[in-house]
Amino acid sequence: MFRYEYPDHLYLLAAVPLLALLVGAYWMWRKNALAQLGNTERVITGVSGKRFWLKNVLLALVFMLLAVTWANPNSK
Repeated sequence: MFRYEYPDHLYLLAAVPLLALLVGAYWMWRKNALAQLGNTERVITGVSGKRFWLKNVLLALVFMLLAVTWANPNSK
């Protein structure tokens, strides 16, 4: 089991769902804005939805690991 030197830093993990909501809202806004332009497949090439989500999942993972690292876990 782990003990944490700074357990208050674990509250930063609550920001991960907020980050997910913000990224999802941005994706929907961007999709709707691009749909207003018309046929975006021809105009915007090389834009990958998979890469967008991969980058943001990695960002959330880094944020979670950073919060746990700041809490400074110690084993018994």
